[in-house]
Amino acid sequence: MIIVVSKRGTKPRIGRFFTTMLSLLTLTGITACDLTVMPDPHFVDADLNPAGLSETMVGAEVGLNYAYDVWVYNVGLFDGELVSTSEIRWEQSARQTDRNLSQSSGLTGGGRDRRGPSVGYYAWLQDAIAASNKTKKDLVAGVWPQVTDAKNSKQYAELSMFLGWEITWLSDFYCELVLYGKGPVLSSADGYALALATFNEAINATGVDAKVKTAAIAGAARVNRYLGNLSAAAALAAQVPLDFEFLANYSLNTFVETNHVWFRLWAFGEHSTAPAFRDLKIDATGVADSRMDLTKDAIPSKGLLTNIYSPTKIPAGSSPLRITSGVEMRYIQAENALADGSPYTNTVKMINEARVQRGVATAWAATGSPFVVGVDKKTALTHTAANEVRDKLIDEKRRALFLEGTQQGDNRLYLRRDNLNLYQTTIPQEQGVGDVTCRLLPQREIDQIEGLGYTKPYVYGS
Repeated sequence: MIIVVSKRGTKPRIGRFFTTMLSLLTLTGITACDLTVMPDPHFVDADLNPAGLSETMVGAEVGLNYAYDVWVYNVGLFDGELVSTSEIRWEQSARQTDRNLSQSSGLTGGGRDRRGPSVGYYAWLQDAIAASNKTKKDLVAGVWPQVTDAKNSKQYAELSMFLGWEITWLSDFYCELVLYGKGPVLSSADGYALALATFNEAINATGVDAKVKTAAIAGAARVNRYLGNLSAAAALAAQVPLDFEFLANYSLNTFVETNHVWFRLWAFGEHSTAPAFRDLKIDATGVADSRMDLTKDAIPSKGLLTNIYSPTKIPAGSSPLRITSGVEMRYIQAENALADGSPYTNTVKMINEARVQRGVATAWAATGSPFVVGVDKKTALTHTAANEVRDKLIDEKRRALFLEGTQQGDNRLYLRRDNLNLYQTTIPQEQGVGDVTCRLLPQREIDQIEGLGYTKPYVYGS
């Protein structure tokens, strides 16, 4: 009996290394020189068979999708959209100054096939950022010679759009961040500015696909708003059709491809929609708000601390998640209309347009003092109606864009700009929630990445 060992290596992917496959074949009656060993079909040698452009672009899109759902789940626990029902893995909700949070807070890696500890959103997001950036560089370097004008190509534009969103999500959640495994350490504002420049690369590329350009315009609108450029944000938002949606897509083919937000809220039993988003009605009508329709106890609570409330807007493991939409853009326009001294009725009109787009036919009207004709607009906006409209706009946006990636950035903006704190203050575990508004750079990043350039602890508010 001759035992032949066939070893086939794989080229490392960005941020992730796959182990070498060893195939042991037990053979009888033949010699080693007669043997032809077929390669394992699950592994491809990237040196012998490099990925084509189309496969690489699909990989970049998959990276975006895989980063988004685990980020939405984790950031939802932090910003108060979700709660844990268990005595374990509740730390995502803790708003504390801590660089050494556990795997459950997403600072380490982890395969998407893991059903227990959460997939490390930080690792997946950084991996997606690195992959998008590298592929952009490869296009410019001529790796795919069929792309003759790289920076104006549709591929470069799409990658720039992906990268803009990925950097935005990292900037939303982190007070400080690094990119591409090196310093300098950036602030959230630095990250937003970089995301804006990246979105603009997509917008300005002559070969950009129309849908990609619209998604980039929407991204530029969001980060302009976070940077304090509300009028510029509104001008961009006006270019996005009300019915536009940019989606992250998932599949039931395997658990790896499943929407992990759905899994956490419908199939695992340790997480639930937070109390602030339950039993919501349309104005004073007593009619349930269909945008926040929830199913109670679709699965028993593992932690027995609270009931499970699962959102019907994400009904299956194959359900897409909205990354941005025309509805989000209408809210940006409505906010600017209120801020620039326009009659508050303009904002009310846009609130109702967004309602209709999301299936709510009931129109809302302010009950406070009406806008006074002939009075300076800025003065008129100090009336009760203006405050009522502002509060309604914020509440409508929170409902309509629940689990659509806007809550964390909005919470930080409202606290910084308006001194309005919409973060959760209690959780079912009755632990101290804390009061920070963003995560610190992981200690693992500081310790392990060469050239990080980190020199002193971050101080909140500095």
